[in-house]
Amino acid sequence: MPTEATSVSPTTEEIRAQLARILASRIFAGAQRSQRFLSYVVEKSFDPGSDALKEYTIAVDVFERDASYDSSIDATVRVEAGRLRSRLHEYYAEDGKHDPLIIDVPKGGYRAVFTKRPLSATAMDGARPSPAIPFAVPASPAVSRKRSIGITAACILSLI
Repeated sequence: MPTEATSVSPTTEEIRAQLARILASRIFAGAQRSQRFLSYVVEKSFDPGSDALKEYTIAVDVFERDASYDSSIDATVRVEAGRLRSRLHEYYAEDGKHDPLIIDVPKGGYRAVFTKRPLSATAMDGARPSPAIPFAVPASPAVSRKRSIGITAACILSLI
């Protein structure tokens, strides 16, 4: 995932709009557990002092485990976190590659991290520049032919 960010923090509304885009994507369609997990960690991440993003709390609140949940026996949260991270990576590599905001859940924890992409990355990411069309300058037929071959080759290569 892209790591370049702007210094401006996203607003709560921007984060919730991005969350809605992710949850509505084809990559998260039918992935109810990942949808619930991502929604939970995003909402809990708004409160920087929240202790709710512990494995036990997620197991109980998101995955409906009972109070006797033991992470040394049941790896549900860790497994689902890996699946969530994979889905997010896939989303931003495909459907969300032009989205203005990145939501990530870095390894080592369950707190969501929100990163705004620079405008240049959202507008131009993956876009190829158009081949330049030279000005009409009178030239000898040999130069014109070479120029035409060069322009044709550049156009073909830009389509590959």
